[in-house]
Amino acid sequence: MKPLFYSILLLLVGKSALAQTGTIQGSIKDKSNKPVVHASVIVEKTYLGTSTDGSGQYSITMPVGSYTIRISAIGFKSIEQLVEVKSGETVEVNFETEEKVELLNEVEVRGIKTITGMGYLDEDHDGVIFSGKKTEVLLLDSLRSASA
Repeated sequence: MKPLFYSILLLLVGKSALAQTGTIQGSIKDKSNKPVVHASVIVEKTYLGTSTDGSGQYSITMPVGSYTIRISAIGFKSIEQLVEVKSGETVEVNFETEEKVELLNEVEVRGIKTITGMGYLDEDHDGVIFSGKKTEVLLLDSLRSASA
């Protein structure tokens, strides 16, 4: 008799725990009604979030309460909206965002290209370019300073 009682109690507790959640779902589109793919959907002040699929759709199951949902995507403006999640219900929240255009500063790249591909050499190399082992370079330097 006791195992049956505990089984029923466990079932009731489990059901009531499931009833304390709701779902937020919707879509994210741009001004031309095209889906925004892989946009981030974040529930502020929680660790909950998701991203949109190939058709701009998303869905998050979460505890009952009031939350701020923030969407963001590369190249689009972020949007926030307050949402009330009720027990066992699905709330549909659709977003329409617009493109965010940012102008970057000019970048100037400077460099020296040589025929040998070795790059820029200092003027005090005495016309000698030596590529060998480090010990050979040190030996050459010591011979040069001894003859001077």
